[in-house]
Formats: sequence, C-alpha cells, structure tokens
Amino acid sequence: MSRGYLLDTNIAIAILVNEDVVIDFIQQASRDKMPIYFSRNLQFLL
Repeated sequence: MSRGYLLDTNIAIAILVNEDVVIDFIQQASRDKMPIYFSRNLQFLL
C-alpha cells in the first residue's frame, strides 16, 4: 500500500482560497516528500 495523503473536495477548496493552515500542510507534505492524492470525485470539480 502506498503512503501519502488523500485529499477531498473540502481541502481542494481550501487550497483554492489560499487558506493558511492548508497551505502550510501542503508545504510540509512537500518537504516530507509525501505524495498527495486527490479523491476521484474531485476531478469533476477541476
């Protein structure tokens, strides 16, 4: 099983509105070199 973060629609919206806590989380995941996955339902929103 792959390790990483699975993000849902609410997190994607928070990224789009540049919510500080979520942006900090994404930056930390990047520093930790953890993959970020988006839920399949999210693809329809983007």
